Order: sequence, then structure tokens, then C-alpha cells
Amino acid sequence: MSQRVVVSNATIATVDPADTEITNGHVVTEGGRIVAVGTGLPPSFADQTPTRRVDSTRYLAMTGLVNTHQQC
Repeated sequence: MSQRVVVSNATIATVDPADTEITNGHVVTEGGRIVAVGTGLPPSFADQTPTRRVDSTRYLAMTGLVNTHQQC
């Protein structure tokens, strides 16, 4: 069973086509994949998946960056 990570109280740069920014939101990942992004409190979960909670007050959450430039 993979761990769930819940990041809450974050400012989120979604990097979607509309450049949406969420000022008080949450991001939920499971098994290294984003499964939920939204405003306000994260959803509650009834299952027993191990969950790590991260309070990101005053922090920015954004997608990871991958350097695709060829190394010389």
C-alpha cells in the first residue's frame, strides 16, 4: 500500500492553461501521483491508507520542473 501525502494551507500555482492560482488550497498525492487539487480543506478519507500531513502555510506548491536540455 502506498503512502498518501496531504499538503494543506498552501498557495498553489497549478500551471494550467488559465494560470490558475489557489491561495488557500490542498494537494493530495498517492503513490507519487497527484490525485486531488482544490481550494480549502482537503477531502477526508475513510480508508486506512498511511497518510502524511504537511501544513504549508506561507509556502508555494507548484509542479516539479524537469530540465530537458541536453547535457554537453
